[in-house]
Amino acid sequence: MYRHNEVATFWRPRCLLGDGQHRGQIASRLDPEPALLRSQDNRINEPAEHLRRLQTGVLALERDLEAHLVRDLASIEQGLVFVDRQVSNDIGRVDVLARDRDGTTVILELKVGEATDASIGQIARYLGWYARQGKVRGILIAADFPERIKYAASAIPNLQLRRFQVRFQFDTVSL
Repeated sequence: MYRHNEVATFWRPRCLLGDGQHRGQIASRLDPEPALLRSQDNRINEPAEHLRRLQTGVLALERDLEAHLVRDLASIEQGLVFVDRQVSNDIGRVDVLARDRDGTTVILELKVGEATDASIGQIARYLGWYARQGKVRGILIAADFPERIKYAASAIPNLQLRRFQVRFQFDTVSL
């Protein structure tokens, strides 16, 4: 069985707020009462269901990020033109496809949490596949990039890393 804290820590995405410093983890879309799934010894009684709920929260956050990005590609780079999203091919599904001013295909891969080795492998695979069809470059977008990921990314031609930040703004509502 899985311990609740280990599972929750693994699946909850990290987010950057305001000044770019790590402030915590977004959990608003995750199960608000995870303790209900735990036994007295802090073990999860239904780990598959709990993981499904956590994964659903992560997927919802990635969809929100994707929707925002598609509406405002210029926030990533001036001149990017939207082509398609969730594009399935022989090797996976690309989050967002765009073209730059020069007509180069741009692959945007989104991760709501910290980029991982798997993230680098995934975008490298997409770059290799699309390179057979013409000029291509990639942009990996994530909440953060550990040093080991920066080293790996530096070995992949035409790959850029972009960190996103979540900012909350609060306005007074007139009564």
